[in-house]
Amino acid sequence: MLIILFFTSALYTNAEGTAFPVKLIVDKEVIVSTVDSGADTYDIFESALYNSEDAVLEFLSCKKISLIRIFDKKGQLEFQLPVMSTSVKLSKSLFGQGEYMLGFIVDGMEDVHLTHVNFL
Repeated sequence: MLIILFFTSALYTNAEGTAFPVKLIVDKEVIVSTVDSGADTYDIFESALYNSEDAVLEFLSCKKISLIRIFDKKGQLEFQLPVMSTSVKLSKSLFGQGEYMLGFIVDGMEDVHLTHVNFL
């Protein structure tokens, strides 16, 4: 099953003005949500989906992503991948089961945009 979320609405904020995590992908195999990094999610991603047939996370970004850092549950850097594209595909085989963080480094943005990934 493919689940595609397009980001066309505004990011909700709480009384203090900080952004709530936005769920980018919700699937029976994986949940991906944003982590507040100071960057607006809608300025970064056009779409995100999980292709369950191929077991691949797919992200389409508004701007070129230069690098992705993959961290384990404890925050240890497992590896980083050069991307240099607006289209990113990450195989589930890179992760295994459990929780991870993806750090997207986007051209023209100072902050690293973090997402929380939980393979169920």
